[in-house]
Amino acid sequence: MAKVAFETFGCRLNQYDTELLREDFESSGFLIVDPEDNPDIFVINTCTVTSRADRQARNLIRRRIRMNPQSMVVVTGCYAEAYPEELKAIDGITLIPSRDEIVNFFNLGAQEFITRFKGHTRAFVKVQEGCDEFCTYCIVPYVRGKPRSREAKEIIHEIESLAQRGYNDFVLTGTNIGKYKSNSEGLVQLLEKIETLPCVRRMDLGSIEPLTITSELVGFARNSNKFANHFHISLQSGDDSILKRMKRDYTVAWYEELINKIWTEVPDVSIGTDVIVGFPGEGETEFMNTYNFIDKLPFAYLHVFRYSPRKGTKAAEFKETVNQEIVKNRAEVLRQLGIKKSLEFRKEFVGKEVEVHVESKPRNGCLVGITSNYIKVLFRGPSALRGKFAKVRITEVDLNETHGILTNA
Repeated sequence: MAKVAFETFGCRLNQYDTELLREDFESSGFLIVDPEDNPDIFVINTCTVTSRADRQARNLIRRRIRMNPQSMVVVTGCYAEAYPEELKAIDGITLIPSRDEIVNFFNLGAQEFITRFKGHTRAFVKVQEGCDEFCTYCIVPYVRGKPRSREAKEIIHEIESLAQRGYNDFVLTGTNIGKYKSNSEGLVQLLEKIETLPCVRRMDLGSIEPLTITSELVGFARNSNKFANHFHISLQSGDDSILKRMKRDYTVAWYEELINKIWTEVPDVSIGTDVIVGFPGEGETEFMNTYNFIDKLPFAYLHVFRYSPRKGTKAAEFKETVNQEIVKNRAEVLRQLGIKKSLEFRKEFVGKEVEVHVESKPRNGCLVGITSNYIKVLFRGPSALRGKFAKVRITEVDLNETHGILTNA
């Protein structure tokens, strides 16, 4: 029986795609092992959202070839789709960009659904993939294609299959999830169907584009007793001129109105965002506009990225580059702002009892539970709580962690 190991870079969508491949192999008689267990085949699912992601993938590929010269190393995913010539330069890999090609190459039985999510107590469920916005910095539309959505009945069947394995907390994921549409029904109609399932205790969304957030979705979040009070809403820049160069079709004033609407209408909501520093043309004025804009909004956390030119995108042709040392410093300034805002947000819950979903992996001898508004709480309790819900009281927060005590399992 051939042994296969999987390694994944990138987003939740990639993690879902890896899980589907894992079940393709397993259903076809392959033995799934950890990368350290001398597999016959490595399947490495790559990301290409930044040059750093490319570099990490290349480093891992070379390490696997060097340490396991007898193993087949299969490279798939977005990096393999976008820049195959860079990977073909590495001796010792078999480049198979898409899942369909892998299924055909190994003569696998292609599974329609996943039934578990290895290493996770929360299950990611793909509802949509693809994007046609073509922001000037982004390679994703070129590798993921046009938006396409799964039918609601398929998604519900998958959730019910996962629930049979004990999952009850689900994160819906996609490339541009707000564009979900199947049989004339949009994202809110899908969420309404999922909410009726007895097996679902909590559901959350992955990152969502601001222009796809409707009043209907905000109203659903406000009134639902299963929808997590959490939104991750990409910003990318807090300066109108940079947003225009990025082809982000909103203004900072419009975005501020959206964030304040959600903050006002959804109780205890946590709002996170992505921001890019060092985009071509970003001077000190544009950067400070971004800093001040983020500082005044009620964000609970930030994901900060340094701009990374992606060959084939419009922004890669822009000439107004920013010195990399300046970019590095600006990224650190925003990261520190993110730490400050996270601390401010979490302090509001000290002394409060919250419900958490307990993750599979402990940290520093403690269980880790995720609240509905995406606070990770460390607390002591029995390992049997993993994958279940529990009540904890938040007792203390510091720059990096939130601590609590178990009040009711």
